[in-house]
Amino acid sequence: MALTPQELAAVAELRRINGNSHLSDPNGLGDDGHRVNFVPGLHAMADVTDAVAREADAAVAAALSAAAQAASLSGTSTTSVAIGAGSNTLTTQAGKAFGAGTFVLLTSDANPTTHYILGQVTAYSGASLTIAAASFAGSGSRADWTIRVAGGPGAAGADGKQVELQKSATHIQWRLAGGSWANLIAIADLKGADGREIEMQVSATHVQWRYVGASSWTDLIALSALKGADGREVQMQGGATHIQWRYAGVEAWTDIVALSDLKGEPGPRGAQIINGARDPAPGDGSNDDYWMQSADGVTGEQGDFWFKSAGAWTKLFSMKGPAGSGSGDVVGPNGSVVDAELALFSGTTGKTLKGSGKTIATLTADLSAAMDAAESAKFVTPKALWDTLVPLAISVSGGVATPDFGARQNFTLALTGNTTLANPPGAKIGQSGTIQLTRSALQTLSYGAAWNPVGEIELPAASGAGAKIIYEVVSTSPLRVDFSVSYAGSGGAGGTVTSVGLSLPAGFTVTGSPVTASGTLTGAWAAGYQAYTAAEADKVAGIAIGADVTATAIGAATAKETPVNEDTIPLTDSAASGALKKVTWTVIKAALKTYFDGLYVVIQAMASEVRAGTVENRYVSPSSLWAALAPVELTDAATIAINLAGGINFRVEITDNRTLGNPTNVKAGQQGTINVTRSAAQTLAFGSNWRPYGNTTLPATGKGFKIAYEVIASTVIHYSIIPEA
Repeated sequence: MALTPQELAAVAELRRINGNSHLSDPNGLGDDGHRVNFVPGLHAMADVTDAVAREADAAVAAALSAAAQAASLSGTSTTSVAIGAGSNTLTTQAGKAFGAGTFVLLTSDANPTTHYILGQVTAYSGASLTIAAASFAGSGSRADWTIRVAGGPGAAGADGKQVELQKSATHIQWRLAGGSWANLIAIADLKGADGREIEMQVSATHVQWRYVGASSWTDLIALSALKGADGREVQMQGGATHIQWRYAGVEAWTDIVALSDLKGEPGPRGAQIINGARDPAPGDGSNDDYWMQSADGVTGEQGDFWFKSAGAWTKLFSMKGPAGSGSGDVVGPNGSVVDAELALFSGTTGKTLKGSGKTIATLTADLSAAMDAAESAKFVTPKALWDTLVPLAISVSGGVATPDFGARQNFTLALTGNTTLANPPGAKIGQSGTIQLTRSALQTLSYGAAWNPVGEIELPAASGAGAKIIYEVVSTSPLRVDFSVSYAGSGGAGGTVTSVGLSLPAGFTVTGSPVTASGTLTGAWAAGYQAYTAAEADKVAGIAIGADVTATAIGAATAKETPVNEDTIPLTDSAASGALKKVTWTVIKAALKTYFDGLYVVIQAMASEVRAGTVENRYVSPSSLWAALAPVELTDAATIAINLAGGINFRVEITDNRTLGNPTNVKAGQQGTINVTRSAAQTLAFGSNWRPYGNTTLPATGKGFKIAYEVIASTVIHYSIIPEA
């Protein structure tokens, strides 16, 4: 209900009272003003607290009434009922709002969306409920019913008029059947501006794309995703009259093509090789024939080789060379001989043959296992994918730390002494990640030849301060790993503190400020202020101990339209003999959520809702998560606007010197990247909320860069620049 005139006057009285000097402000408490204003203020406070208590009692009563009303609108039943038309009687709870004529919806708890009955109550007495089915879905008998009050079937609407569409010379037009044509949209408006030209390539693992002129490629689809399931094995044979096929295991063969159809017309006479025991005569053979002379006229082992062209024979070469000096036998084998074992060349002993240790059977098994391993290596499970992101601790041996890039991409390294970071084995082009460093003192870190600095590489000057190495593998032959070092305050200038001061809010005094060499800063209560005593800890300062601050006082308080989590509401505890207790708005919301979650179905979150991070009662699926991580294109402008509720990762191509504005809708803990491309030496400045945490130097002219960011607070966003190699 509304506040009374007296309560409104009390609120106005409290708002007028302030801490100013009474000498200059009649409503001030300073300079003895409390003698005039304090007692009226107490009276006003009492009126306000009375209003608060009254409104709180009304709110609790309304909430309890609403909860009771909501509970009467649903029930349950374990009576077995066959889904179908007709009348059904069930046993449920008494005292529900299931009066005769009311429509109720019965849903099976096991399959609520596919097995249900909508019916009208014909009788309800005690715990017995009888309904006449109006519609239903599913079949069979169910005994797991949830019963809810529902609306009845609506009346059928009138048929709508038929809509017709046509294309005129300039517009798409529409009309209701028999009516006049009206322009819907101009054909010229359907033509958009020409899109940017793109190009595509195939990497080792993905089909990739980028805009022409951009520096980086974006994965479009994994090559492994393009491979479908293995098809059924097909067998073929040559039958008596046809080439035939069938699926393996199927008995019948199917004709493909008749053998007679595979026979063409007779071709021209081809060249022939003629064996003879003499040199060929001019009349022997035809043009393009070959003559092979041999002692016996058959094998051609001892004679010459001739070719006939333009009616004449020409000797090409002699087929038998000089006699060799060897015995003609194969030298070997080297070592014992195993039956059916394959032979190999032995380069170690100089013998021609040696045993391989492999038969046809074992070699086939080894090849099959290797092919299976190679095939399975193309796939990774979601768990394995996320496991690779868990940091792996790097061990230090003899002052050398070697990160295994083939095992993980993120690492931790504890420096207990001066250490060298060795060249990483198992590196893959494009691999990127971090190495989190911790130190116990001022340990130093040096790097192997493959580590290529592209930004800040100095560790913090403070003893025990840690840092983070951000790296990317650029090439593997030769190995090159670009990296930079980030830590709190890196990339900024040094300095010396020459003075320390202290300021406190109204009600306090400060002595000893500023300290320029050594000294003590002291804060104390100002005149007219004091701390609460232990007995006054839960009361307003100045109200006497024992004063009424319960129901009557709260009833006079000002109403609050929108409660927040920390707000407290009084109630009487029925489980503690009606004792006065308090409950926070957070607890009330949690209790209501638990109740209503049982009544409503949770919906999958869309990618935009995942990015915003504010929607409750929706679940995040793998597809919506990955869709939310897709880079969002930012608009190039003098000040580039970035909405962190609209994306996690971003990209932008800048065409002039720009400023990256302060992000809107920030969420503490949000992390991501902004990929920036440019064609020349364009610069990028940052809004006041962007705080450097690592390298801030842009790369050479024309090279792009990546901004890695993390939201620390609403006005503090850490960032580091990773330049293009």
